[in-house]
Parts: sequence; structure tokens; C-alpha cells
Amino acid sequence: MGIGCIAPSPSLFAARQARRWQQAAQQLKTQPPHQFADALLHLPADGRPSLMRLWQNPTDERRNKRAQIIGRALLWAAGSYLDAARLALDEGNLERTLQFCQAAVLCLKDAASFLPPWERASALRWAMQLATLRQRQSDRFYVRTHLLALCVKVKAQAAFVPKAKSSPSQRRSSR
Repeated sequence: MGIGCIAPSPSLFAARQARRWQQAAQQLKTQPPHQFADALLHLPADGRPSLMRLWQNPTDERRNKRAQIIGRALLWAAGSYLDAARLALDEGNLERTLQFCQAAVLCLKDAASFLPPWERASALRWAMQLATLRQRQSDRFYVRTHLLALCVKVKAQAAFVPKAKSSPSQRRSSR
């Protein structure tokens, strides 16, 4: 930071947001079932609405929904690390870019263990794609474009709320 600069580096700010998401996911992992809904109120603001909607979707699979929310919180963390990596690249700090990419890979792999199979495959594929960036680090345009595309994909998946399945009684009443 320069003299008179009151804001930290944008990449460090994004990394701080990613760490908030990681901490939130860790807290959700240890939260007792009866306090899980209350814990959702303390999530970072950027992804809280979609995770609250996911929790409120009517379904019989509370345990699976809980795991999906933890996985989505980790996807939000990965997306924030990807933002941080892209910003660090813009700041000219390749070493920090690669560190944030590695942190995003770890978040994606951790998220995969909580997500349903079709989302798990995407998270693992994105982690693999990120791992290849180190080999192409000399091509800044490729790295920046790839980071931006992956960030959009990861954040879109994190914010995705599947359409609520209607219960049998709702289906009968609509006929």
C-alpha cells in the first residue's frame, strides 16, 4: 500500500471475503441441526439469499439440503478466491495469483464432497482446469480470461437454486 492509501489491495479484500465463506462453511459443518437455519443468517451477504432460498425449498431431504448448502458456501469461497486471483493478476502479482488459484482448487475439492453428483463433477473439473493455469502462467491473457470464465461458472453454480419439487398433494390439487 502506498502512503495515503486507505484501502487494502482489491485482491486482498476479495481473499478476505473468500476466507469469510470458508469460515462460514466450517461453522455450518459443525452446526447442530436445530440451529442450522439460524446459522444461515450469519453468512456473507453476497450469497446468503440464494442459500436461504435453497434451505426453504420444500423437500424431504433435509440432510442432503444441509450438505448442498455447505458445498455451495465452499463454492462461494472458491469464487471469491478466483476474484482475488484475477485482481492479483491485474495488480501484477503473479505469485499471489497462483496462491489464490491454489486456495480456490482446495475449496472446489472440498465443495465436491458435499455436492450432489452432477454438481460434484463440475467442481472437480473446474479444480482440474485451475491446476493447469500454472503451466500457462506466461500467457497472461489466457490466465485472465480463464480466471474470469471460471469465476462466472463457479458463482453461477453457487447461486443456483433448483426448482422446488411439488409434493404429491400439490400435484393432485393442480389437476
